[in-house]
Amino acid sequence: DYSELQLLDARGRLIGSSTHGARAVSLPAGWAKSIGMAHSYVGEPYWDENAGRMYVILGMPVEQVTGRLRGVLLARADFTDIIKLLHDYQSRSAGRVYLTTERGRLIADARSAADGKPAIELDAEATKHLSATGGNVVEFHGQDGAPMLGSAWKIPRIAWLAVAEMPVAVAYQQVARLRNVSILIVVVTLLAVAIGGQLFAALIAGPLDRLSGALAKVSAGDLSVDLPRGGSGEVAYLTQMFNTMVESLRKHRGEMERLSITDALTGLTNRRHLMALLETEVKRSKRSAQPFSVLMLDVDHFKRHNDEYGHLAGDDVLVRLGAIL
Repeated sequence: DYSELQLLDARGRLIGSSTHGARAVSLPAGWAKSIGMAHSYVGEPYWDENAGRMYVILGMPVEQVTGRLRGVLLARADFTDIIKLLHDYQSRSAGRVYLTTERGRLIADARSAADGKPAIELDAEATKHLSATGGNVVEFHGQDGAPMLGSAWKIPRIAWLAVAEMPVAVAYQQVARLRNVSILIVVVTLLAVAIGGQLFAALIAGPLDRLSGALAKVSAGDLSVDLPRGGSGEVAYLTQMFNTMVESLRKHRGEMERLSITDALTGLTNRRHLMALLETEVKRSKRSAQPFSVLMLDVDHFKRHNDEYGHLAGDDVLVRLGAIL
């Protein structure tokens, strides 16, 4: 995992190395005190022109049982595996993932190859702004100065940031696409409701209106109505029952009209029918200028017969006279 391992003493002199002819890694002043307190050492990432890679020096103290520092074991590590990891994360998104120091120096970028030098570093102010967000999404200017949406996470124990960013235009394009999809869903829903309303009117409201109008005609005496049969459900059942009722009324209408103008005892038409005929004949006579006659018959001694023999005998007389007439 490391390109070189070195063992230095407490003064920083090289004791041994995994690479032939290696020189001791140059450590900053006060390194012994800081590594003794932190029990680890992470150097500043740097670009090696000869190797064409970004490296970082990692160290662990070598101590006696008493805790006295005797030396340090150092490892020179590159970012090949980290870049592959960042590339895996970035492949799931339209954004970009990279590592940078808190001063804005780019360490590892998913867009660069394992042996490619990061070309553009992040602005120090932008890095400071990202570092202060605590992982929240903010807008800032990226490496090329373009507006970005992104967030950063501080890596524990070292002054590095893991940054995820996306161009503002791309992010808002996704929001606009979501907005358009939402509008389309609303429009389709409204159309579905409108079509459903039309179907409701055609299947239920329309037949009910026709049924209501037909009932009004029947109540006014018009039995010529006949609703179209069709559909299903309760409305169709009501329509069928209504047509059956009207058909029954038509069948009995003649009988009811006959009974309304007929005397039940004699079977002759009654006074109501007589008055209607008189009215008709008077109008006819006026139109044709022709006279007409009314014949009146009187039954002699009917009252005396009725009183002497009773009402049943009187009714019998009326029935016989009706049959003769």
